[in-house]
Amino acid sequence: MVVVQSFLERKARDSEFYYAIQLDEERGCRRIFWCDARARKSYKKISDVIVFDVTYKTNSFSMPFASFTGVNHHRQSTLFGCALLSDEREKTFVWLFRQWLNCMWNESPGAIITDQDLAICNATKKVFPHTHHRYCQWHLGLHECEHLSSLQCVHPSFNEDYNMWAKKCRTIEESEEYWSVLCEKYKPHYEEPLTDSQKNIMKSWKWIVNMYEKRHHWVKAYLKDTFFAGKSSNSIRNEVSQRSESMNSFFDGYVNSNTPLSDFVDQYEKAIASRRDTEEKEDLISMTTSLEAHAGKVYSRNIFKLFQNEFMQILHGQHSKKVVTGVEMVYAVTFKHHNRSHTVKVNISIQFCKCSCAKFETWGILCKHILYIMKQKLRLKIIPAEYILSRWTLNVRHTTSSTTSGNNDGAPGLNIDCSTNEVTSLEAWTLRGDFNKLYEKIITHRDLYEVIEREIKMW
Repeated sequence: MVVVQSFLERKARDSEFYYAIQLDEERGCRRIFWCDARARKSYKKISDVIVFDVTYKTNSFSMPFASFTGVNHHRQSTLFGCALLSDEREKTFVWLFRQWLNCMWNESPGAIITDQDLAICNATKKVFPHTHHRYCQWHLGLHECEHLSSLQCVHPSFNEDYNMWAKKCRTIEESEEYWSVLCEKYKPHYEEPLTDSQKNIMKSWKWIVNMYEKRHHWVKAYLKDTFFAGKSSNSIRNEVSQRSESMNSFFDGYVNSNTPLSDFVDQYEKAIASRRDTEEKEDLISMTTSLEAHAGKVYSRNIFKLFQNEFMQILHGQHSKKVVTGVEMVYAVTFKHHNRSHTVKVNISIQFCKCSCAKFETWGILCKHILYIMKQKLRLKIIPAEYILSRWTLNVRHTTSSTTSGNNDGAPGLNIDCSTNEVTSLEAWTLRGDFNKLYEKIITHRDLYEVIEREIKMW
């Protein structure tokens, strides 16, 4: 089977890749669940709320596609696992939820948002008994349109009272009071025989009573103390509960009703890669803001403009890994509209970067190649002190001749009085480079490490 072979290959490349397949009597797929290492790692960090959705039908067999969706730190949808199912029965969802829970180290989510489907609700209660279960606001709105129209037509004030009870009351006590108002004003009291209009009103009221019995899953007053990836206001609740709906458009362009099962997993991976690329770009933009703000605080105005010229280009960069030796990485970095690439060498352990363009060595300002790597690979939020030359900073005029420490330590170009016993900035800068070279030798030579360690302890 192509799907099984694809999962086996993924498992060989990614030991944390998880999948489960259940076959029918004819060895055909009945249920398939899978989740990669990145999704599992993300859930470890943000397991407070998930959205489970099965509305997206795909592939040529019309198998329901189920997704477990979370909300990442950018308030974007992020997938925590997917499944293809042959049916939507309770036992199918129980199997799926248990597979997902096993995949996630038996750590139940704090809250789960699902459709009001009876099979899903029963499975949720069985597998996630301690998880706060809330109905999807988007689906609930569809049910309200279907069931409340009869009462709305007969009673112009019904909508206002209904919304006060379900969506506007701040406390459970207030909500119960408005429920009493609803019952008193709108509960039908008809005698047989009933007209068609009266029958419809009776059906509407029966639905409302049924929803009252399930009020803990959707009425605002009963949800206000539970975390749902944001505030518990109605607008935010709508936003969160519709996140899984947005996954439908997310998969558009990758899979459709004609996609064969054999191609679905590969197309799914492409869709996931696209979504994660969006998340990484958002990370970069967020971190970029803090790094630029830091530069604006330390550099003089004209130097900050030069810095910005380099900095504004990093969102258009791309890289490829060339060499990995111990803790040293070497990347080839290129930018849009520039065919030439430059090599950036990075010592991960000390976060030291050197670029073949030599802009920092010649200008004293970080180049876009290093800035790009600092953001994409090192995830830095401020410019390391060794890359900020004091001669370019706002406080250079107020630096005394004997100052060689602090954030501007080791920066060449300062006007230091060399007749004193103080170490000059240029000497400190040179020594820093020598220490970096020594460190690179130490990590691969045990004997040298022991010699240096003994010497340091004698100081």
